[in-house]
Amino acid sequence: MNPTTLVPDSVREEWEAAVEAQPPDGLAANNLGMLAAEDGDLDRARDLLAKAVGLRPDDPVAWRNLGGVCAVSGDLEAAADAYGRATDVDRDDPVAPHTLGQLALTAGDFPRAEQAFATALRRAPDNPAILVGLAAAVAARNRLDNAVELLELALTIDPELAPAWEQLGAVRFRRGDLGIARDALRRSLLIDPGRASARHALVLVHLARDERHAAASELDILVAQRPDALGYQVDRAALRFDAGEREAGLEQLEGVLSADLDNERALRMRAAVLGEDA
Repeated sequence: MNPTTLVPDSVREEWEAAVEAQPPDGLAANNLGMLAAEDGDLDRARDLLAKAVGLRPDDPVAWRNLGGVCAVSGDLEAAADAYGRATDVDRDDPVAPHTLGQLALTAGDFPRAEQAFATALRRAPDNPAILVGLAAAVAARNRLDNAVELLELALTIDPELAPAWEQLGAVRFRRGDLGIARDALRRSLLIDPGRASARHALVLVHLARDERHAAASELDILVAQRPDALGYQVDRAALRFDAGEREAGLEQLEGVLSADLDNERALRMRAAVLGEDA
């Protein structure tokens, strides 16, 4: 069990002494490392957790904790290495390989992501979130039929899993199955209306089907939900110009430029409409 900030000072002092003892106590180093992470001192947390895994190399919890701190610190390569060690140490736990797969996806290392998710799935074959992760990895490697099979299996296990519906819509879109893609993305949004990535994917599907009014309606929702995401406002302005709503489009671009004077897309679009040099 990881410590919490509710640990009494006397216990902290005991852990500090145990880390400085000869031989040092690896469990105490792990506990202090997690406390340092909770306090926001990530450098000290990483040092203590590195000491913990050095003293307890067969402790998967310490490796996972080190991986988590490295990930929060932005060192995804070190995080992946730590989760890889946790995966090797505990051959029953699906958490470490699942997390490793997510890190590898983020880093664009799709073969490693696929391998990690496959390992996690062997350990937890009925876990729909792992199936979704594996589907993302194989889709990234252009094995779209395989991805569809994995996502449909995930949805058989949990039909209310919004990320699975979203990803199924995205994969179907890539295959050109636009009607199925639209229905899957709508299902994702029915479950979780705040999924901006799913709604944006639905916009793209509507545009591919030449359903511009529907695309504009979805963009209006996105702009309302994410007023800070200026790209959605630029997209909405483009549809306004396409519909002949010149003044409304220019007004929307002015709103974008009032928030970001150097927004290149907005500047280029406005220049094109006004016949100016961007």
